Amino acid sequence: MKYTFKVTKEILKESVKKLTNGDTSSRSCAIACAVQKQFPDARMGNIWLHVDHRDIAVSKSVSDYVAMFDTAEMEDRLNLPEFEFTLNL
Repeated sequence: MKYTFKVTKEILKESVKKLTNGDTSSRSCAIACAVQKQFPDARMGNIWLHVDHRDIAVSKSVSDYVAMFDTAEMEDRLNLPEFEFTLNL
């Protein structure tokens, strides 16, 4: 089944808050935070997303967004663009 998710400005704020509160980077990645709205156990790796006890390969565009997120300074993450993506789960 296909699901569409969106990293919004609110998700970016939530992600930064999780990181500053000591949550793991795999659970506080903006992509993971967007997916957690429907799948609370979601966490992000470099090229996979762990959801419902499964590892799901992500598209290059998702992987590129994760790389941009990971390399941005904490305060710059709030200014990243919103991003919509689809996953087949």
